Amino acid sequence: MTIAKADDVVKPMAEGTAATERVFGQLADALMDRCRACFTLTLSGEDSQFTRFNRARIRQTGQVSDGSLTLTVMQAERTAAGTVPFVGEFETDWPLLEATLTDLQTLVPQLPVDPFVVLPTGSATSRTVNRGTTLCVAAIAALLAPLQTLDFTGIYAGGLIFRGYADSAGQRHWFESTSYSLDFSLFDAQNRAVKGTVAGSEWHQGKFLDTIIQATHQLTLMARPPKTIDRGQYRTYLAPAAVAELLNMFSWGGVGEADLQQGNSAFNLLRQGKRELSTKFTLQENFQQANMPRFNSYGEVAPLRLPIIHQGQLVNSLVSSRSAKEYQTPSNYASL
Repeated sequence: MTIAKADDVVKPMAEGTAATERVFGQLADALMDRCRACFTLTLSGEDSQFTRFNRARIRQTGQVSDGSLTLTVMQAERTAAGTVPFVGEFETDWPLLEATLTDLQTLVPQLPVDPFVVLPTGSATSRTVNRGTTLCVAAIAALLAPLQTLDFTGIYAGGLIFRGYADSAGQRHWFESTSYSLDFSLFDAQNRAVKGTVAGSEWHQGKFLDTIIQATHQLTLMARPPKTIDRGQYRTYLAPAAVAELLNMFSWGGVGEADLQQGNSAFNLLRQGKRELSTKFTLQENFQQANMPRFNSYGEVAPLRLPIIHQGQLVNSLVSSRSAKEYQTPSNYASL
């Protein structure tokens, strides 16, 4: 395989989203002047490149630049929310947001009381910017050059995501991060396949080619005659991809306080002390390694690290301030 020069395959992201952040701040300031009730304003957007491959050829490619604003108005234990597109120009975005504000302020007094509504408080602010390098459009052809002898299929997604938060208490948060993922499969002549993934915030061509070499070796192993395994107990190896699938269970209805209280979690018996996991298993929420904002939808900042399962024992659940009010338990500022 021939490795292209690093300058040919990667590009630094642009100087971030300074203009976008500034416009978001202007919109928050305008709401402070106009809104007669408590409010939260959140922004979610991306500027990403997506490319689909088949048989080591580019079949589809495109750029996605998108964003949306969600305004939530709270008054007398009632809450209403609305979402509008975000363009990134104050003159375009403010009329849409202002009209939504007018509608919500008219609507919210007519809604039923929400006893667990969380009003914005505090004065927390944060700004996190994680810059990286991703593939540019021209570099994707260079990516495929060493793969012409392989039946390579997959999809590449890379670019910038940004999140913003502001509220009537004066809290402001900004997060932006550059990252990429390349999810691919290699096929042989008998349509046997090996799946692989390369992801991160800094593209390294050498790392990618090493992954391809490993996947190619796995594909040759699959060509060996199959063996029939008799029923019985065996030591089993779980590949990293399999472990990732298992960990997804912990995020969706696993260790959230609301799911545990409502009996929707697979770990209810763990909470009741009737079951325990292996003492070799420990799980924690670690924002030092997570490529995501620490602030939640209430503008609260979660602990940098939170132990959840320690040596097989459930020691903490993820508790949002809403769940804290509902179930009378201390919040650790989770998003659940």
